Amino acid sequence: MKPTRLAVLLLAASFLGGCCETRKQERPQWEYKTLVLPNDAIPLQPSGTGWASNDAVLNSMLKDGWVVAGYSVDHINSQWFLLKRRKY
Repeated sequence: MKPTRLAVLLLAASFLGGCCETRKQERPQWEYKTLVLPNDAIPLQPSGTGWASNDAVLNSMLKDGWVVAGYSVDHINSQWFLLKRRKY
């Protein structure tokens, strides 16, 4: 191979190698919360003011930026939610 062709080939390879290099991107940081809701409703705080449905509790958490990342029901029908939201 002629020296000029070799030089052009090396220059092109180094240029393409630099263009294809992946930049290190920051991964988002997450915070997690476990929410356990028994059966169909939970008592409101302070006690004696009534009951809140699971939908109301879950919707209030979602309005605060939480996202459901997992869901399960245990043997006594308690609902388990794994929630996550981006940490800033």
